[in-house]
Amino acid sequence: MRHILLCCLLLAACAADTTKHRTHDAHTGRLLCEGEVRTLESGVRLAEGEWNFYYPAGGPQARGRYRAGALPTDAGGDSGLPVPRVGREGLWTFWSDSGVVIAEGSYRGGKKHGEWTYRHTDGELRASGSFVDGREEGEHERYHPNGVLQSRTNYVAGKRHGQHAEWDASGTLRFEGHYRAGLEVGAHKTYDANGTLREEGRFDAGRRTGEWKSWDESGRLEWERSYAQGREHGEWRAYYPDGTLRQRATYANGVQQGPLTAYGSNGEPQWEFVYTAGEQRGRRTFWYENGQKRSEGDYSEGKPVGLHRTWHESGQLASQGRYREGMRVGSWHYWDERGHSVPDPDQQFASAR
Repeated sequence: MRHILLCCLLLAACAADTTKHRTHDAHTGRLLCEGEVRTLESGVRLAEGEWNFYYPAGGPQARGRYRAGALPTDAGGDSGLPVPRVGREGLWTFWSDSGVVIAEGSYRGGKKHGEWTYRHTDGELRASGSFVDGREEGEHERYHPNGVLQSRTNYVAGKRHGQHAEWDASGTLRFEGHYRAGLEVGAHKTYDANGTLREEGRFDAGRRTGEWKSWDESGRLEWERSYAQGREHGEWRAYYPDGTLRQRATYANGVQQGPLTAYGSNGEPQWEFVYTAGEQRGRRTFWYENGQKRSEGDYSEGKPVGLHRTWHESGQLASQGRYREGMRVGSWHYWDERGHSVPDPDQQFASAR
């Protein structure tokens, strides 16, 4: 129906009156745009043929042809009149206010169609690529103001499809990966300004999958993370600069589950919390630097519950007692480093005060 209506408008336009249209700046009197207007029997006015648009200072702003196009409004400013998109046909050229061609390409039926080039205001190439019915098609390239390639992307029907890569202004590769119908697939890699690989992993239909790794600026492994269908799944590991394990956690379908353990640079465990369904509830354990257990007890909703114990660095039991909903209950016992029973340190401190 839309195509039939457009054809009817075009047929009517052929028999309609054609007049010349000009718009001038209300303050300076300078010409802002000019072109032909067809007035249909219904009174509808359409832009036809070649149109020229000018900046208020007098320089060219845009030039191209219309077919049953929209007319420009008088709502302009220092940047000139808005150039209507509806009805653009054939080659169009756009200039900066300094007189540099900043965009050039063709339209078909009001949509970009064919090869387009874009330039920075100094005339250096900014981007290039082809369009089909308004959507990107084939290889598109973008450039930094210094002329260095910024990105190269392949498109099919307006969506990324195939290899995509990005570079910084010095020409260093910063990212590379593959896409299919606009979604990330396969290996993706990210690099820093020195060209060092900082992150690597795989996608499946736009979702992270399998093992992902990240490195520091010196190229030393920092993290290993596992995903399934875009969610954290499996073991996550963090490392010290020398490669020693720093932290280990486990996830299931995006939810933290099981122990979260931190290690010292000597490889000995420092502490461990247990997670259930993403919440920290269960056993908390701490260790001395020599690997000897320091304290241990269960928690629920952030409060200590059940049996809790502490140890001296020598391994001798130091205290033992129970909690209920965060409060001490029952008898608590304390021992010195030689295993001799001693009074409650908190009560001794209170008596001394």
